[in-house]
Amino acid sequence: MPAFELYGALLQACDGRVARADLGWAVEAIGVKKTDVEGAFIGLASTEDWKRWSASQNAATNVKIEELFIEYLLQ
Repeated sequence: MPAFELYGALLQACDGRVARADLGWAVEAIGVKKTDVEGAFIGLASTEDWKRWSASQNAATNVKIEELFIEYLLQ
């Protein structure tokens, strides 16, 4: 994933709709150690931001996230 600042800027610009090959939708780094790969993103945004972004992600009806792929339908 990109650097901390770039990842944060992408989340802000896309209203949280950042799909990742390793996670699916971007999610708040909770319950991870700072030494874990995802630990670099602890505190990236507020819990309120993550709640708003989660609602935005759930509203994206043209995105299908499966275990092995992410499908995005252009309309």
